[in-house]
Amino acid sequence: MNIISQTESPFDQIKNIDDQGNEYWLARQLQILLGYKQWQRFEETIERAKIACINIGDLVVKNHFSNVDKMVKRPQGGGVNQSDYKLSRYACYLTAMNGDPRKTEIAQAQSYFAIKTREAELNPEIVALVAQLQSHVVLQQEQINLQQERINRLEQLFIQQQGQQGQIEELGQIALQQDNAIASLQQARVDIPPGWDIADWEALPPQDKKHFLNLWLRDQFNPTTKKEVRDYKREQRKELMEAIGSVGRIDQVRIAEAKTTLLAKFWAQGGQS
Repeated sequence: MNIISQTESPFDQIKNIDDQGNEYWLARQLQILLGYKQWQRFEETIERAKIACINIGDLVVKNHFSNVDKMVKRPQGGGVNQSDYKLSRYACYLTAMNGDPRKTEIAQAQSYFAIKTREAELNPEIVALVAQLQSHVVLQQEQINLQQERINRLEQLFIQQQGQQGQIEELGQIALQQDNAIASLQQARVDIPPGWDIADWEALPPQDKKHFLNLWLRDQFNPTTKKEVRDYKREQRKELMEAIGSVGRIDQVRIAEAKTTLLAKFWAQGGQS
C-alpha cells in the first residue's frame, strides 16, 4: 500500500493504491479534511452515504464502503478496537454530498470528488477511443504490409518476365544462327558429295544423283561407292516390302499409289524435300 503525495489537492495526498491498483481513501484521514472533529458525527455521514448508494441502485455497498477496523494501542497499555472504512472514490463523493453543507471543507470535497468521479466515468470512454484508434492503426499497418507484399510479387514477376524475355531472345539468336547455317549450306551446294569417285558418281542415274546429293546437303548422309548405294537401296526396298507385307491388299494398293504420288511430287520439286 502506497500513499500518493506531493499533489496539488490534499485529497490526492491521502489517496491510497491497493495491491490490485485500485485507489481508495481511509475514512479516518478523510474525516480531518472534511472538518469533522468527532468520529461519531462523521460515521453518521458515512451511514447516510451508504443509504444513498443503495437508493441510487448500487446494492453492493461493500464494493465502495469496506470495514477496516484496527487495534490501537493505549499509552497506559492494552488496546482498543478502532473502526475505520476503506472508501472508493464514489463512496467519498457520496460522503461529501451527505456531509454538513455549512462546512467549507465539505464544499471543497464535493467539488473535488464530483470532478474526479466524472473523469473516472469518462476514462473508459477514453480507453475505448484509444483502443479503437490503435485498432485502426493496426488495420492500416496490415493494409500497408499487404500492399508491400503485392509490390514485391509484382517486382518478382517483372524480374521473371525479364529472364524469360532474355531466354526468348537467346533462342531467337540460336534460331537465326541455324537459319544462317542452313542458308550457307544451301549457298555452298556442290555437284558431287565429298568422297565419291568421279567415275562411280557419273555412273549413277540422274535421279540417284539428285537424291543422294540432297541427302548429303540435308542429313550429311553419303554412301560414297556404287556398292554402298546398292546396299542402301536394297535396305530401303526391304524395309518397304516388310511394311507393305504387314498390311492388307487394299492398303498395299493405297501405299503404292501414295508412293507414286510422292515420288512424282519429289521429282517435280527437283528431287529436294
